[in-house]
Amino acid sequence: MQVSLTEGKALNISCLAPSCDFTFTEPILEQYLTEKQFTRYQQFLLAASIRADPNRKGCPAPDCTGIISRNQNLDFQKDWKAPPYTECDLCSKPCCFECIRDYHPGVNCKQFERELRLKKLLTDEEDMKKWQKDNDAKPCPRCKVSF
Repeated sequence: MQVSLTEGKALNISCLAPSCDFTFTEPILEQYLTEKQFTRYQQFLLAASIRADPNRKGCPAPDCTGIISRNQNLDFQKDWKAPPYTECDLCSKPCCFECIRDYHPGVNCKQFERELRLKKLLTDEEDMKKWQKDNDAKPCPRCKVSF
């Protein structure tokens, strides 16, 4: 069981005996595993279920373990926004389901990504120059990468 958890396997954890076809259920695993191992198992199980469902993804917020769902049939909601708008079920972060970035109405994901790259490129260049100056970085004589 510990090997399966270390490898991130959460579905169909079976007995290792060659002649046994027993598959451990969640309540049985809870009895056999430490609290830390069982928590890890539940995290892997959630991740596996999200990967298996094309209408669910993990929240893009760094410290959030919530789930975002494809915004379907929500016409009845007062403040309904057109897909791909969605919100995290835990932290309520609004985002685009397709690209899992901030919601960007009126701009498709590809255009939004292009805008982000342009902004990021400028910021990265400025940050790199500051880091090089602060750390007295020198370029490699061969490849010119700073070190």
